[in-house]
Parts: sequence; structure tokens; C-alpha cells
Amino acid sequence: EEKELVDRQNELIEKKNHSITSSIHYAKRIQESILPIKEKLNDLIPESFIFFKPKDIVSGDFYWFANYKGTILVAAVDCTGHGVPGAFMSLIGNNLLNDVVKSHGIIDPLEILKRMHEGLVTALKKGEQESDTVDGMDITLCAFNIKNKTLEVSSSGRSLLMIRGGQIKKMKIGKYPLGLVTKKAIVFEKETLEIKEGDTFYLYTDGYCDQFGGDNDDKYLDSNFEALLLKIQNQNMESQSVSLGKEIENWRGENPQIDDMLVIGIRI
Repeated sequence: EEKELVDRQNELIEKKNHSITSSIHYAKRIQESILPIKEKLNDLIPESFIFFKPKDIVSGDFYWFANYKGTILVAAVDCTGHGVPGAFMSLIGNNLLNDVVKSHGIIDPLEILKRMHEGLVTALKKGEQESDTVDGMDITLCAFNIKNKTLEVSSSGRSLLMIRGGQIKKMKIGKYPLGLVTKKAIVFEKETLEIKEGDTFYLYTDGYCDQFGGDNDDKYLDSNFEALLLKIQNQNMESQSVSLGKEIENWRGENPQIDDMLVIGIRI
């Protein structure tokens, strides 16, 4: 009798599990249909890659890019959480980016971040509810003008890496996540730089560097990530993406993946 009960419970759990998993797989199809097709970045910038490895079936990290009147905009975004809550946030973020750039024609990364921040605060009704959520987004947003050889970049909580002539430069432009409500007004910043042929840029979320693994079960860390990027510089961008995948799998070993992973590489 007890065995029968356990069998029935197991069957029920199995059914529920199957139902939830099917539902999340369907959510993944919706998320994929809404986000840009990652291969299309190669149409805009031939030497580029998107390394994207969600922790769960759906992801709180997302990539976004667009070509607006000759300016190529590329973003790597990390929303609070992963799995289903993160995926909900990613759809809000994707929607805001499309609205600001495609509907309003704004291509200044600083202005885009300001508007996204305002949009997020409004969308999540911050300041109006009893318990304000801590939901937000870290973003690195680049605007490449290939003709004028310039790059404008704004970020919130994330860095942009540039490799030129074998040297790596880390740019962190802005420390506040989008959607954060504080007593003081949040100030966003922007950096503009001239770009040269052969310059390589990396936009990335924190999932790759935070992954536990190695002999001592440590985090991978930014320093290893930067050293790896320097080591694989002579590879084309597609091969670099493969190398990133192999490296983090070797590092992770038997450890579970702890967060969504996103790295975007662009060579001018």
C-alpha cells in the first residue's frame, strides 16, 4: 500500500514536471522569436559572434542589435534573475530598446539608457507599490559608426573590453543598473572613441566570469577571461566563440552552471 502511494506520488510529480518543462520550452520558443536572430549580427558586422548559454531553458541575459541609419547598435543585457522571471524581464528590456531606437529614432547610447531606465521604473511601477522590487538590468550598449570610425558606449554595471595591438583596455562607463530607484538621481555616462581596423570589442554579462570550477572550485574571474581573450586574438571570431565554449566547459567540470552566460565579440 505504501509503495502504491509512493508510485502514485512519483507519477504525479513526473506529470507536473513534464507539464512545467513543456511550458518553459514553449516560453523559450516565444523568447527566441522575439529576440533578434543572432546570426544576423554577421550581416551587420561580418567579424562578430554571440556566445549565448542560458542557465535554464529560458534566459535573463539577452543580446540586442540594430542598424539604424548607418549606426550599428549592439547591446549585452543582464536582467535580474534567470529562468522564467529573468526571461520576463528580458522581454521588457527588448521591447524598451526597440521602442526607443526604432520608434523614436534615438541612437545616442546615453539617451537610450536614460529612456530605458525611465521606462523600466514606469513598467515595474516602482515607488507605487508596498514592496518595491529590486528588478533591474545591467547593460553595455555600443553605437558603432563604421563610416566615421567612431564608437559611442554607455553602460550600467558592466564593462566593455577593447583589444588593440595586443593590449587590453577595460572601460566601465556607469555603475548604476537600469531600473534602480534611489534617493539621488541616477546619472548615466558615455564615452566616445575613435576606432581602427582590427580593433576587437567584447560585451559580456557576469555569468562567464562568475562560473565556479577549476581544481579549487573557484570563480573563473575577469582576469582569466581577459587573459583568454588575449590568447585567442589570432583566431577568427567564429573560432573564438568555440574556444570560449570549450574553456568554460573544461573549467566547470562537474559543477552546475550558476548563471546565464553571454559574450558578444566584434572585430572592426
